[in-house]
Amino acid sequence: MTLPFDWSPDATLIDSQGNRHHNRLGDALSAAVSLDDVVAAWHQFFALIRDRRCEPVIGTAQITATAAGHNAGFQCQTGGTTQTPKQLRRSCASWTASFVHNANRFGPDQTYATLGHLSHSLTLYAGAEALVTGADYVPVRVKHPAQQRRVLTDQRVTVLYATPTQIRMLCMGAVARALAGLRYVMIGGGILDQVTQDLISLAAPDAQILQFYGAAETSFVTLSGSDTPKGSVGRAFADVHIDIRNAAPDDPSGDVWVTSPYLFDGYTRGASATTSRENGWICVGERGYLDEQGYLFLTGRASRMFLARDKNIHPEEIETCIMGCSGVVACAVLGRPDVLRGNRICAMVCAQDRDIASKILGHVQKHLPPFMIPSDITILDPDEWPMLASGKPDLAKLKDRL
Repeated sequence: MTLPFDWSPDATLIDSQGNRHHNRLGDALSAAVSLDDVVAAWHQFFALIRDRRCEPVIGTAQITATAAGHNAGFQCQTGGTTQTPKQLRRSCASWTASFVHNANRFGPDQTYATLGHLSHSLTLYAGAEALVTGADYVPVRVKHPAQQRRVLTDQRVTVLYATPTQIRMLCMGAVARALAGLRYVMIGGGILDQVTQDLISLAAPDAQILQFYGAAETSFVTLSGSDTPKGSVGRAFADVHIDIRNAAPDDPSGDVWVTSPYLFDGYTRGASATTSRENGWICVGERGYLDEQGYLFLTGRASRMFLARDKNIHPEEIETCIMGCSGVVACAVLGRPDVLRGNRICAMVCAQDRDIASKILGHVQKHLPPFMIPSDITILDPDEWPMLASGKPDLAKLKDRL
C-alpha cells in the first residue's frame, strides 16, 4: 500500500464543538498559525507539504514555514522531558511507512483521538496517521478526565493514542465500561505498569492495549501485545532491527541501537550529546537488553542515571515500582546532591491522597533492594503536578521543588 502524505478525502477532523471538517485544498497561509487553532493548524500543515517549496515547522505554540530542502518534509519537536525540546526534521516517508502497518492492524472505519497538545510529536503523529489513512480524528482539548471521557464516548472513538500519565488520569475514577467503545489503546512515552493496565481494562474492557517504545528521533522501535513478558516494552516493530552494544560482562544491559525506515533526518535546532548515528543505525541514549525471544527490556536513559551510595541508580526502575502502587497518578525520581551519599534518592509523586507516602514506602520496600529505596517522598496534588505538552512530567520544574 502506498499512501500520499496528504489529508485523505475520506478523513474527517472533529473539533471540540463536534463540527466536522474535511480537507480544504487551499494555499498555505503566509503567516504563522497557532497550534491552539487545531483545524487551521492541520490545514496549514498539509498545505505546506503539498506546496513543497516550504516545509512546516511545528514549534511550541505555532506552525511556521521554512524553505524546503531537496526532499521536502516537516519539522517537529522532541519531548523535552530532561532538557529544552530540540527541533528535528523528518521525511514524510518516515511516517507513512508505519501508517500502513497500523492501518492494517486497526482495520477500516476507525475514529482516532489524542489527549495531548499538537506540539507533542506523539499527538502530531497520531493525528497525521488518522487524516492520511482516511480515519476520523478527534483532538481532545478539554483537560478534566470526566470531560475527556464524555468526548471519547460521544464521538465514538475507537483508537486512542496517549502517554501512561494521560491514560492513568483518564481512567482513574472512571466507572466500569466508561470507555466501552475503545478498541485499541496505543500507549507511548513511558512504561505502562500493571495498575494502569488494570484501570484501562476496567474502563475499556474490549480494548486491545498496545504499548510501544520509541522516541521522536526513532518513531516506533517496539510494540507489545498480550503475550509480552512483564517489564518488557515488546518486540521489534515491523521492519525494525535492534542491536545491544557495549554491555558489561556481568550485566546484559547495553546501549540500544536501532535501524529502520522510520528514523529522523537530523536536528535542525539544538543537539543531543546522547544521540549517536553510525552507518544507518541510531542510539538515543537508552539502555536495555533483549531476551532469547527478542523482547526488549529497558533499564533507563544514561542521561538520567545518577550515583547514590556508590550504586548506579536508574530512576525509571524506581518509578515503575512506585507506579505499581494503587492511588499513584504519576511520579518522577530525581537525585539531590548529598556529600555522604553522592545523591539522595527523591521521589516526587502525584496523588489525590496526600497521606499516601507511607503506603508507597511500604510498597517499594517489598519490591526493591535497600539501596534503591527513596530517602524522601513528596506528594503533589494533580492540580500541582507540572506536565509538559507531551503529557510527561516536567522534570526541570520538579527538580526545582527538591
